[in-house]
Amino acid sequence: MRERREELKKLLYELNLIPKKSKGQSFLLSESIASSIVDALSLSPGEHVLEIGGGLGILTRELLKREAKVHVVELEKKLANLLSTNFPDAHVIQANFLRLDLSFLPEGTKVVGNLPYSITKPILTKLLKERKRFPLWVITIQKEVAERILAQPGTREYGFLTILFKMYAEVEYLFTIRPDFFYPRPGVLSAVLRVRITEPPFDTCEEFERFIKLCLRWKRKTLYNNLKDMGIDRDKIEKETGISLDKRAEDLRPEEFHRLYTAIKKFQEE
Repeated sequence: MRERREELKKLLYELNLIPKKSKGQSFLLSESIASSIVDALSLSPGEHVLEIGGGLGILTRELLKREAKVHVVELEKKLANLLSTNFPDAHVIQANFLRLDLSFLPEGTKVVGNLPYSITKPILTKLLKERKRFPLWVITIQKEVAERILAQPGTREYGFLTILFKMYAEVEYLFTIRPDFFYPRPGVLSAVLRVRITEPPFDTCEEFERFIKLCLRWKRKTLYNNLKDMGIDRDKIEKETGISLDKRAEDLRPEEFHRLYTAIKKFQEE
């Protein structure tokens, strides 16, 4: 591992690139871990894969070994050029992922990537919005964020991101990666998750997602205090839903948020 770290440092020096810890820029060193990450995608030859943040290509190489059709998004121009040179069979896109139109990718494209810690949440939010295009992801993220995604109602970690994942996906915690498997060493543990997109048992829309955010606006306040500006009739809502508005939003499951949303909308339209 030390030899690999020195090789990587030398290459970055030659490229005149300095990874920024403030942006969560760390490069995976272990080829065996990279292989395990790609194995978790269960790829068949010819399948399309979107790799977010190609870096020096440790995952790209594994994807191409499995004969996937690889689309790599890399923000740093020097790294994108290096990827294009080293992996001519990959489609390398030098772009900011958060601003990239992903409509060129076919439905059924799988996703993989060691996500930059500083922008993990907006990347996940974008992937969830595009979920019909991307049915399976294997992603490396900060362990703390992974625990938030997997949190249960009533816990401190439970929040908007948790609820979105519970609504739209089945999430597996595959394994933990220690900081010494990256360069530079991040100050936190990393986690590899496998995300399978599913259909929620109820209709959802952007308005419903905004309603969930409203419920969570002040986490220590009750549902009633967060929702009273909507002019709701407390007694009617509680009778219709069976949900006490004295509860806090962090105690509700996704289907309970939907029950509340449906009831409030119904009474507003009467």
